Amino acid sequence: DGHYRLLAEWLANNETVYFFESEHYGPMQNSLGATVELVDEYHHEDVTLYKYRVTGAGGDLARAIYALRIPEPDRVRTQFDALAADIAGSPRPLIVFPDTHVGELEGRGVGVALALAPQTWPLTDDEIDRMISSLPTPRDRMVFDVVQVDPFAVNPDSSLGTALHRDYYHIGDQWYDLLKRSTYATGPASVALADIPAASFTNGIRLTGATIIDEQAMPGQPIRVAVRWEAEQAIETSYTMFAHLLDGDGNLVAQYDAVPGGGLLPTIVWEPGEPVEGRWAVLLGSEVAPGSYTLILGLYDAASGERLLQSDGSSAIILGQIQIEAGSSAQGD
Repeated sequence: DGHYRLLAEWLANNETVYFFESEHYGPMQNSLGATVELVDEYHHEDVTLYKYRVTGAGGDLARAIYALRIPEPDRVRTQFDALAADIAGSPRPLIVFPDTHVGELEGRGVGVALALAPQTWPLTDDEIDRMISSLPTPRDRMVFDVVQVDPFAVNPDSSLGTALHRDYYHIGDQWYDLLKRSTYATGPASVALADIPAASFTNGIRLTGATIIDEQAMPGQPIRVAVRWEAEQAIETSYTMFAHLLDGDGNLVAQYDAVPGGGLLPTIVWEPGEPVEGRWAVLLGSEVAPGSYTLILGLYDAASGERLLQSDGSSAIILGQIQIEAGSSAQGD
């Protein structure tokens, strides 16, 4: 038990752990649940020692590591109070990761549709796919929330967020100190992107493809969009993307503003000539009046508020027209 606790503490603190065993993949892996890789071996007469590095954990050891990394309930009590107040009565399904803090929400009268219980530390691609596959099969265009508890500690490489952005349409994020609430919409897994040959900004960023999935919508529904960007050169500024829905007088009605990839694909990491695809959605408020609206897209420097310009001097690309119909979605605001 002492070795078990020490190993969990070391891994929870991001320590690099090596150990020696006389058996190849012996007791450390078999009894403690550590994932290991052989890094060296030493031979002396008839004795062989194997040197391993611990690369991760599964089962109870993984659970122990998560328990050590997540914040104590007292530390996040006020954040859960604020989160519960914001989502009280919401019809959206709520997903929580990890499952350790489900009681914090249920104790405040918030129903949880699904709790994601990780079985490996750190999260592997297979484990993420397993957890996402456990999500109930949703109806198309469903809006749902994902609450992550201290994601920088629990999922430091943001692999879960990357997978969610890959499979769903990002609507926005809200932080409550150590709690992150992300909103997504369901939609098609693959979208054929229409080529946009002339949409270039002066710093070398080009929008090379875009498709509006929902050219018609009702109040409370998401307008889902898939895009493809490309940089002709290295970009030194992290730009924020904006998608604004405007009425006939140019007034802003709804919007989506985020660093590309929901913050996971900033322009400063784009490789020149490599396509960068993204999917996101503009969520309509319940008060939007029926009529014809224009969806525009652009980029700006969040530090200065200055928009990037195209060669013709315009600061936004017109993606297309959206027709808002009378009615409402039960999943609205």
